[in-house]
Amino acid sequence: MEGPRNMLPLLALSLVLLLAFAISATAAPVQAAESTPSNASLNRSPASFPDSPLTINDSNIDSMLKLYSPLFIDFWEPRCYPCVLMNVTMDEIARDLKGKVAFGKLNIYDNPVSMKKFSVTRTPTLILFKNGTIIYKFIGYADRSMTEDRISTHL
Repeated sequence: MEGPRNMLPLLALSLVLLLAFAISATAAPVQAAESTPSNASLNRSPASFPDSPLTINDSNIDSMLKLYSPLFIDFWEPRCYPCVLMNVTMDEIARDLKGKVAFGKLNIYDNPVSMKKFSVTRTPTLILFKNGTIIYKFIGYADRSMTEDRISTHL
């Protein structure tokens, strides 16, 4: 009887993963119209983009949107398994795409103002900003190649 009991955590993890991938496969991207606000001249040069995701919060998001363009933000929460997987993906992509895109992570539990401002209702929500304007929004987990493709398509 000990054998099946030891397998319960593994079975639970497998079900969570299966559910996460099933949900992300049905998530649909949301497009936004592109426009250029007057803050375009404040953007940093690509060489100064960090090689790891920035910690974004309610108090610094506006300045980060002015400072970095394009900026790709992962709106996540700690209790969301797909979000944890996405955090690893974001770390890898930030290193590989340094100089092309700045990356940020925003914990929605700690930042309800930004969550509401950008209409984040589910996590992970991934938003690509260009010159402070949303140009692409996707809800759900996306693996590394999918995420890189989505970013490069919209740059």
